[in-house]
Amino acid sequence: MKSVLIAVAASAPVLTRDRFGQDPGYHAFADQRPFLGVSNFANVASNLPFLFVGAYGLAATRRSAEPLAYGVLFLGVLL
Repeated sequence: MKSVLIAVAASAPVLTRDRFGQDPGYHAFADQRPFLGVSNFANVASNLPFLFVGAYGLAATRRSAEPLAYGVLFLGVLL
């Protein structure tokens, strides 16, 4: 019961405030050049190492003694 009251008290300031807009320049990435038909190619390609490390880690955790904890970690990296 105590944890529910803490959660409600912590959520109240967030739920009672007005929404605020996002900065229009947020999506103005530094490198906007297209390559191979993919706009912002360098920004997109920079995420590929996360895909590879996450997939490798998931494959490696299948042989690990702690597959659940590491599996969740590498699934987060993959996503």
